[in-house]
Amino acid sequence: MSKYYFFDNSFLSLEKNTVTKLAVPEKNLTNQSWVDPMQSHTRTDIPDWEYRVSILYPFVIYDETGVSVDKISSAKYKMWYEASAIPNYDTGRRWLDFIIDKENSRGVDLGDFVNTANGSISRVHPDFHFALCYMESNDGINWKRPDCGEFYYKKQDGSIVGTNIVFIGEHGEGVVKNTHPLAGTREPAFLFACAHDGVAISSSNDGIHWEKPIRVFGEYDSKVQVRGDSQNHLYWSKEASRYVIITRGIEFDKSEPLRTVLTIPGPRRLCDESGNTVYAEGGFVYPFTALGGPLDAQPYSMPIFRLSDGYYIGLVSVFNCDEKSDDPFHVHASLAWSRDLINWKYLDGYKPFIANDSTLRLERGNDFGMIYCASPVLVDGKLRIYYAAVPEAHYWEYGHIPEEWRRVVDEAIPRSKTEKQITRTTSLNYATVEIDRFAGLYSDDGSVRTKPIRCKTDGITLSADALGGELQARLLDKDGAPIKGFDFEDFEPIRENVTEHKLFWRGDSELIKDTEIVLELSLHGATVYSVESDGERKSTDGEEDLPPLIPNHNQEK
Repeated sequence: MSKYYFFDNSFLSLEKNTVTKLAVPEKNLTNQSWVDPMQSHTRTDIPDWEYRVSILYPFVIYDETGVSVDKISSAKYKMWYEASAIPNYDTGRRWLDFIIDKENSRGVDLGDFVNTANGSISRVHPDFHFALCYMESNDGINWKRPDCGEFYYKKQDGSIVGTNIVFIGEHGEGVVKNTHPLAGTREPAFLFACAHDGVAISSSNDGIHWEKPIRVFGEYDSKVQVRGDSQNHLYWSKEASRYVIITRGIEFDKSEPLRTVLTIPGPRRLCDESGNTVYAEGGFVYPFTALGGPLDAQPYSMPIFRLSDGYYIGLVSVFNCDEKSDDPFHVHASLAWSRDLINWKYLDGYKPFIANDSTLRLERGNDFGMIYCASPVLVDGKLRIYYAAVPEAHYWEYGHIPEEWRRVVDEAIPRSKTEKQITRTTSLNYATVEIDRFAGLYSDDGSVRTKPIRCKTDGITLSADALGGELQARLLDKDGAPIKGFDFEDFEPIRENVTEHKLFWRGDSELIKDTEIVLELSLHGATVYSVESDGERKSTDGEEDLPPLIPNHNQEK
């Protein structure tokens, strides 16, 4: 089967009076939230080592048969996220001084530390205290922190407790489940990329015990600066047959330094035939700007989801950095798409897909200020997109907070005014949308026509919304002539919302078997999302179905 999405105009030969229409995902709350330490001295539901969770940078996987870390409980949802380990302003205790290993209860050095699972060493910078934490859930709503057996915490009373920390010392780890054909055997089952004077990568067999990160591209190793201080990801691209890093860059050749989303193509394998990590610096080459934007629409992090063969969707965190704009410092989630994980396009510009709440309220679930998404997971035919919902916006200092926002913050958190500290209160929210309905083409009175599609039998299915409107369809041969029995008058109009709905005409189905056909749709108050045929995908441009592996821009080192 070959699926095509109507937001991809390279697969269309005609568009008339159509506009891109984004879905409005349904927002929901979980039971999980983090209160800024300035707001509460006693946070009984949040452990000490998660002293501050700000942007969260979550990553979630869904496994119907999932098992908990304890090997007993069921855990279908598994999440990795970042906790910021700044010093405790109230007690003066430095967070890292009280994280210990499980062998001899010694404190973890501020220099190197030992990962207790495999004895590997990772550098920990004394002013760069971040922890990669893990939580799990059986329903995706109620989450728990298991003891992962990697790091322990010595409380103020001297007692020692297990933690849900799985890694310490880097920033912006974007954990992904590897989709390489050899993943879990001769390639790692889990991966993360992280900020490390550029970008480093690490691997794991279970997502809990991680190898020492290996720096694969330096911050200044190319003309494009690889900043990395966001959620970093390392994915396998089936279409490009190689690993690809998605990270954050900086453009300095503009009037203002601008954030960008960078992609860095990498090797086809990370390990040798025995499963030993063998890649070296230089295996990832030519970072280039995949997405950019003006000062008031800066792309930031971008987790992705593979929709089908040849289609990926990206959830881009878009940051308004323009202090002089009407509504600065917000971060919303926009959509981008790709055919190969390397080359990307915005889907309907920088428009919000998951929009910020219109009102600042310092309460659980409010996402007025910032939204940072995890990669979507598919559950019961819907995409569930977990995200960090932050009511406070992305200001850097207390003085940056606009006056109307500051009044709300000061009333709820009197200490913020006296101590001039910014606050961030984070919740884990999720938004849902049907898998093929995040974006489509809408028209009051228009039409679309595809390029030739291979049809093996008579199997053509369509996902569209036509409730309250009407959608008509016909088939043409590859030269554009109507096929007898497959014109508009031979088709029963669709006047409802349909998903993977098989299209029927009165014509002889033998006429369209093992051939190339063109689908033309007439839209009247309807939105069309995707079409699927049972034939092999045909190139949409007559040459290659994918863009060049390494684009022509930003190649020179």
